[in-house]
Amino acid sequence: MAKVPIRKSQNFTGITDSTTKHIQMDAGVVFKNFNVGTDTYETAKSANKVIGATQGGSEFSAVPTVRHIEVDGKRGNLKGDLVIDDWAITLKATFVETTVETVQAALGVSSVDTEAVAGYRKITGEYYVVDDDYIDNITWVGRIKGAETPAIIQIENALCEAGLTYAVTDKGNGVVEVTFTANGKNTDFDNTESAPFSIYIPEVAE
Repeated sequence: MAKVPIRKSQNFTGITDSTTKHIQMDAGVVFKNFNVGTDTYETAKSANKVIGATQGGSEFSAVPTVRHIEVDGKRGNLKGDLVIDDWAITLKATFVETTVETVQAALGVSSVDTEAVAGYRKITGEYYVVDDDYIDNITWVGRIKGAETPAIIQIENALCEAGLTYAVTDKGNGVVEVTFTANGKNTDFDNTESAPFSIYIPEVAE
């Protein structure tokens, strides 16, 4: 095989004609109970599905718990000996709005009393988790530079298990940090095909 000469000034890069069209832009928005295929950014905002304005963007994580099958005499890992036991799926966001919605999202398990004190909504934590505590889905919606439709990341049956830590500072503003954790449906116990999250990447016009 003939060698291809390399110019000393040649720059090696993965940039192509479509690179800039596939770049994710800005922080995006975190919605609750967003219906993919029905909702749009505009309709979800008008339906008050926005949990709150964020600071520092959001962070999605889907990490599998993997296990290599142990066999006597095996030396190292083999192709095909890997199984996935579980997934750790989270979506983190820091909200700059202190509202009933953001505080309840952080607490995970709570109740609201609108009649305890005039002019207030009283939030209290609870000791028992019920199905209504889970949010059907938490969805991040953001922009891909060259796409006409947004990118979407959605986790199912979301619940914050980390609780609420509310820090306030002088010459600063309070923030509500929430880490939503995805959960499978208890009616889908036999479903071992997919984990409770979905990532939608929009088509980009070339």
